[in-house]
Amino acid sequence: MMIYLYMFNFMLFFISLYYFCLMLKNLLLMLVMMEFVMLSLYMNLFMIYLMYGVELIYLFLYYFSFIVCESVVGLTLLVIIIRMYGNDYVLSSVSVKW
Repeated sequence: MMIYLYMFNFMLFFISLYYFCLMLKNLLLMLVMMEFVMLSLYMNLFMIYLMYGVELIYLFLYYFSFIVCESVVGLTLLVIIIRMYGNDYVLSSVSVKW
């Protein structure tokens, strides 16, 4: 039963990476997929540490706070880009000189 959970977690990770590579048009969708990648990594780490019986709750709290800070920085940059250029399309932002 536990092996199916590991396979499911790794499958979620690879599916989220695949969709991250597909969502190159919109910056918001890229940020959502990046958060999904981070959460699937969090689940994988939790399952591995649960299997070995290691209780590193502070490590999970540090990792989770890193995920939250990353999402806040991403959303802040998204708001700045939308206010400056009017949209969040990646292809139109690349052609504009910063």
